[in-house]
Amino acid sequence: REHRARVAAADGKGLLKQLESSPGGMIEASETLFDVRIAAFLLDQETSRRSIDDLCRIQTGEGLRRPADRTEGGTGTSAPMAAGLQLSAPQDLFQMAEALERADADVVGNRSEPDSRTLAAAEADAILRLAAAQRIAIGERGLVRLSEEIEQPLVGVLAAMETVGFRVDPERLRSLSGQWSARADVLRRTVLDLAGTDFNLNSTRQLADILFKRLGLPPGRKTSNGFSTDSDVLEGLLERHPIIRPILDYRQLTKLGSTFLDGLMRAIRPDDGRVHTTFNQTGAATGRLSSSDPNLQNIPVRMEEGREIRKAFVADPGWRLIDADYSQIELRLLAHLSREPAMIDAFRNGEDIHLATACRVFGLPPEAVTPSQRGIAKTVNFSIVYGISDFGLSRDLGIPVREARHYIDGYHALYPGVRRYFAQVLEQAAETGWVETLLGRRRRIPELSAENRSVRSFGERAAMNTPVQGTAADLMKLAMVRASRGFLEAGLRARLVLQVHDELIVEAPVEEVPEASRLLRQAMEQVESLLVPLRVDIASGSSWHDAKA
Repeated sequence: REHRARVAAADGKGLLKQLESSPGGMIEASETLFDVRIAAFLLDQETSRRSIDDLCRIQTGEGLRRPADRTEGGTGTSAPMAAGLQLSAPQDLFQMAEALERADADVVGNRSEPDSRTLAAAEADAILRLAAAQRIAIGERGLVRLSEEIEQPLVGVLAAMETVGFRVDPERLRSLSGQWSARADVLRRTVLDLAGTDFNLNSTRQLADILFKRLGLPPGRKTSNGFSTDSDVLEGLLERHPIIRPILDYRQLTKLGSTFLDGLMRAIRPDDGRVHTTFNQTGAATGRLSSSDPNLQNIPVRMEEGREIRKAFVADPGWRLIDADYSQIELRLLAHLSREPAMIDAFRNGEDIHLATACRVFGLPPEAVTPSQRGIAKTVNFSIVYGISDFGLSRDLGIPVREARHYIDGYHALYPGVRRYFAQVLEQAAETGWVETLLGRRRRIPELSAENRSVRSFGERAAMNTPVQGTAADLMKLAMVRASRGFLEAGLRARLVLQVHDELIVEAPVEEVPEASRLLRQAMEQVESLLVPLRVDIASGSSWHDAKA
């Protein structure tokens, strides 16, 4: 363990997946691994994608050092591992590379250009120097906890999740594909009947001709290829003609089919019947994880079709899926960050925050609030977190801008601490050019100084949202690390298989479900001490859909 404590890498996750044979081993090994790209992202998101040469030059003032560049004494490094290479201390990296070059030269002749081994040695040396400088910078910036408790150990957790994968039932996908194809064909024929002529519904140009010429509907935006028929334009025409709804439904169904059903079928690995997504720690400015190849985080949650897709994600025989979902974590974090007494009291007392907001906005007792009014309050609650404008809220609720402004003003009158908090965030961001999360993650927002008003407005919304959404992301990552460690320490076979925004999915043997659920709840609800309690909804089932029921 002491030997491995000096491991630094530029792709820690890839290195762990190469060297370790078990997910548990990856999680344990990551506790002593330092990934310089993860560290670079913490220190400066804008430069984190640069080459190792550039990152080292930025952080240390000197880039790659090849053998010819060295002064007397060489690099002097005695690190036991660099970029996954095992060396015998205090052997010099360049001595190793040069020895390998000489051995090759006996076979293939002398070469004037450094070969791949020399470059690998130079990069390994740069990684070691970069890691040492980054550790110092992380300490100076107050990012030690974020680095050592969250981001660096999370590398092993994600490596294990990618290795394990998520079982997908191909028969369920085939059944859904057949059902959706039949429904899409019915919708297509309905559109053709309403159009009164045959045409290619998948052709934007032909559809535009039908809508704006044949049917005489008012056109919207004009593009280089003609009038736009995107979803915004079509939704604006819903009340104008019955042809619009089946067009939108057809598009949605065919897109879901091609994106998810076909995509998932291709992604199922034949050797284990599971889908192995890739998690990215450095993709989002707020610090949120993203998923790709395939993206399992954008399966629609509120649509029936999305719920049907989730039925195809299943547990191994004899195992169950445990779904744990934070309840209103961003609103709870807003209450903590803003110190707004009314919100804090509502959460401490276990009140329905949307109902409480509706009561205050509409001036009604709880029993008199209608579902529609609670729905409006819910939209306002979450929209405020994202710094929405009155125009944006009017669009989301389908109400006049003046009415939307009334709701926003009413919200701020009820929760004045929230307005003061956002004002302070914007003031600090304007002065410094950045905002940060509760745990110190920093995001630069250059748009705040833009001359263009729309760009500047985007920057203001990002400044308002990042501390809340970014803190939620930090806490979720910390909960993932603690849950994974908890399972290992308890000797459980339970393992994380997916993270989607505020939700974690664990796969566990049937007999381990109660204990794994307890440990998961503990890791998520006790992740941080806040002014309001964090709450998690947990359920289990044989499929992702059943675990969400």
